[in-house]
Amino acid sequence: MDTSICNISYAVVLAILACSCSTGSDYSSASQGDIISSQDVKGVAGHVFNWQMNHHPKAAWNAGWMNAVLYIGITEAGKAFGDERYWQAAIDWAEFNNWKIGKRQIHADDQASAQVYLELYRRYRKEHMIADARKATESLLAINLRGRELWYWCDALFMSPPVLAKLSTTTGKAGYFWFLNNKFWDVYAYLYDPHEYLFFRDKQYFGVLDQNGNKVFWSRGNGWVLAGLVAILRELPESNERYNDYLNLYRKMISKIVYLQGNDGLWRTNLLSPDIYPNPETSGSGFYCYAIAWGINSGVLREEKYNAALNKGWEGLTSRITADGKLGWAQGVAQRPGPVSKDNSEIYATGAFLMAASEMYKLARVRNK
Repeated sequence: MDTSICNISYAVVLAILACSCSTGSDYSSASQGDIISSQDVKGVAGHVFNWQMNHHPKAAWNAGWMNAVLYIGITEAGKAFGDERYWQAAIDWAEFNNWKIGKRQIHADDQASAQVYLELYRRYRKEHMIADARKATESLLAINLRGRELWYWCDALFMSPPVLAKLSTTTGKAGYFWFLNNKFWDVYAYLYDPHEYLFFRDKQYFGVLDQNGNKVFWSRGNGWVLAGLVAILRELPESNERYNDYLNLYRKMISKIVYLQGNDGLWRTNLLSPDIYPNPETSGSGFYCYAIAWGINSGVLREEKYNAALNKGWEGLTSRITADGKLGWAQGVAQRPGPVSKDNSEIYATGAFLMAASEMYKLARVRNK
């Protein structure tokens, strides 16, 4: 672990911001007292956002899943902070892609960008913003596949189900929810381990044990699932017959994830055997902090039970931000546990961090009153 980065206090990070923090509070001491300034959260999020925008050339602005996650985080930050810079960044990316989703229109990875377009549509109400997303989703509804055939890897539960949920809420078409429930719970029956409260990444990990004799559960994979569950629960009416099932699954997974949290607040890529790849990892950890903070904000998790884990996770994430705003320690594109390096940054890790920051900001505003 790189102590030169880990020992950068939150106050030092914020001090270099050109336009942010007025508090100058030290993050470490604040977190110990369970008080995190909303302005500090907004400031460090803006710092990471600025770094990412300055290191993300247009040549990389495709409509694939990696960018989708980044801009989902950006739109969440825009909603939370009320800062037009985030909304404009999302519009610029969407217009660059002509409001089209990925080329494989029924593949979950290429549907994720529709989540961004739907958020922009909700704000600006221009039909062309979701025309391609609606067309692709109608094609998806015509597919006669079981959930485990359509979404056969756990990452897919973040990429596609939230699109269906958002479209149902946005358009009033109940058929999207029906399709979502039908497919999601078949994937659950296929990939979920009811003894561990975790999802296998895909079928190739059934019955596989690692060198410690433990089942193999990938951190970011389960982060995808939890972030997807949050997106579904935000949209699904409580009156829906499956609402409580989603909520109970979310709570069980959160309980297990918190139990597996590292002493430094972050999670390792191999959830049950953290010693195999002992370095912390920020993309999965970002999703976990996001999911926990949302649960506290929405009242479905007890703050007194989960507050310490959340604060520790947030401190762990912010301590992996370099002085210029780069979020490091992100595992590269993968489908299984693996090594992590301090210098590796990924746009989806930034997206997860901004999602976590949006919920931390809401929580801090309530606490700071």
